[in-house]
This record gives sequence, structure tokens and C-alpha cells, in this order.
Amino acid sequence: MPVDAATHPETARPSRRALIGGALWAAPLIMGLTATPAFAASSLDVPIGELQVDAYDLRNDGDQPTPGPLYWSGGHIGWWSPPSGMTTGTISYTVTLLKPDGTSEMLATATRVIVLGQTEIKPITWGEKGAPAIPRGTYTVILTVTGKGGSVSDSSAETV
Repeated sequence: MPVDAATHPETARPSRRALIGGALWAAPLIMGLTATPAFAASSLDVPIGELQVDAYDLRNDGDQPTPGPLYWSGGHIGWWSPPSGMTTGTISYTVTLLKPDGTSEMLATATRVIVLGQTEIKPITWGEKGAPAIPRGTYTVILTVTGKGGSVSDSSAETV
């Protein structure tokens, strides 16, 4: 005897047709999601030896004697010597904060199309004003840029 989904929704099961239809609609989405990271990783085409990376200052932005929050002034990625005919390229970058206790926290990550010249990385604040003080010690922010053939990094540190 068939189950009436209107009166017993907890025991109703979708039909085979509904399952197959749902799978067919979901397949392109699943393929797109699984293909995107591979595409992003393979599209980094700016040779790493042509990039200049600078991490700007990291400072304690808190009221003394309470340390924190930390403010990183951002950074830049310079690219001035492209291969012949290349005026834009793709790189990826990460901004990581190393804490005094040996742990780390990723503050930002992106894959970006850049043009010749300088690409700015926006400033980042870690922590909140008025929040409990951050632990004392040395904090280091590392800007790592990945391109064709590897990666290059620069860092800035602050002891609070």
C-alpha cells in the first residue's frame, strides 16, 4: 500500500525519477566546485622571480599598558619585468599571523589578477579595542605570494 506523503511526510521517500533528476541538476555544480581549485592553482602565471613583496609595519594599536589590537599596515606586490607581451598575470597570496605561543592564524588569502606596477594589499586589524589584552610577546605577520615556480615572502614583527 503506497504511503500518502501529505498525511505521513516522515515515511515518504522520493521517487527514483526525483532522485535522478536532482542528480542531473547537481552534477554541473559539483563539477564546477571540484574543478575550481585545480584551475586556480594551475593559472598562476607570473614568474615568482619577477615579483617584489613587501610587508608593511605591524604595530600594537592598543592603549598602553594594555596590548592589542594589532594593526598591520598592509603590503604590496611589485611586478615590473614581465615576459614579452604579458601585461597582466595571476598570483595568489596569504597573510599569516604568528603568535608568541607558536600558533598561527591566517588573516587573508586570495588569488588575484595583477597588472604591471604595484598591487596593494589592504591593512588588517587583529583583535578589538576594549577587548581583553592580547598575550605579551612577539607577533609576526608574513605576506607570502605564490606565482609560477614557487613563492616569496616578507614579514614584519612587533613585540608587545
